[in-house]
Amino acid sequence: MTLFRTLTRSAAGIAAAVALAATPAHAYKVSDTFEVNGKLFADWTVSAEDDKNAGFHSTRNYFEVKAKVWEDDSVRITLDTKALESATGLKYAYWEHKINGSTKTRAGLHHTPLVDYDQEKVWGHRYVEKAFTDHVGAQTSSDSGVSLMGNALDKHVDYHLSIQNGEGYGHAADGNGYAYSGRVEYTTAGIHVGAFGYVETEHLKTAASGPTPAVFTPNRERYLGYAYYQADAFEVGGQYLTANDSDATKFNDGTGYSVQANVNLPVGNKAVGFVRYDSMEYKDTDLDPTTLTVAGVEFAAAPGITLAPTYKNKDTGTATETTVAVYGQFKF
Repeated sequence: MTLFRTLTRSAAGIAAAVALAATPAHAYKVSDTFEVNGKLFADWTVSAEDDKNAGFHSTRNYFEVKAKVWEDDSVRITLDTKALESATGLKYAYWEHKINGSTKTRAGLHHTPLVDYDQEKVWGHRYVEKAFTDHVGAQTSSDSGVSLMGNALDKHVDYHLSIQNGEGYGHAADGNGYAYSGRVEYTTAGIHVGAFGYVETEHLKTAASGPTPAVFTPNRERYLGYAYYQADAFEVGGQYLTANDSDATKFNDGTGYSVQANVNLPVGNKAVGFVRYDSMEYKDTDLDPTTLTVAGVEFAAAPGITLAPTYKNKDTGTATETTVAVYGQFKF
């Protein structure tokens, strides 16, 4: 109860302070064709294992510009600062062209088909924790290449198909092969059912040592099915992943799943209770899977400011890490 009172008072205090300096949550439109916006992730970790990570943290900061350069063409550039690593780089830099009202294509450094969709449309709490496949290291959120996306059948079918390098943002292309991925979803009466696939070809790599370095092929394969139900008051769903790397450095016939729920609470300003449980077995062994439990309450403290007192528990099978924190997302 003492910890609960501390968290409640802390969240209320932060909300009151930031509300005094709050600004409307919208992109700054320099003109009808040019806008600037940003997003900041931060947290106040109240309790952590051995209190090593207790304190205030700025974790990720995004600065973005969007420009409409023609009637059906636009560009986007997003800078990503990983404060804990003191590193800044490109997250997105792409051109987008609308083919028709529901179909568009992107070229450049842009979203992969699954991760951004999950964290924005399904999970919805990226500032608290990454989406499932991103968290377990099975997918990255951005990569260089081309994509085709849109919907069909009166918006019952949604799709995103990509050909990308496979190395992910922040990594140079090695010139060996490509990654082919796609997500297709069918929606009706609030029920969403989808599938995702990811395969690589010719991603040859050479061992770093030995008189005659061996060549091996770490072509990755990822397959995922998901389903969730959205109603006015709640959302609940889950996903199942299989992951395999032919060099087996990370995944060897790995399997995992994630279940999650969001419930609108009849208190405060846009308050939402959320809970999620992940389980990932990286290799086909008798070792216990790595699990993640997340539970919290999210509320709008002020325009553009969202706070979420949250409990997390990560169990690797050999070690357990428990964290209680107030996470914040600040947008302009």
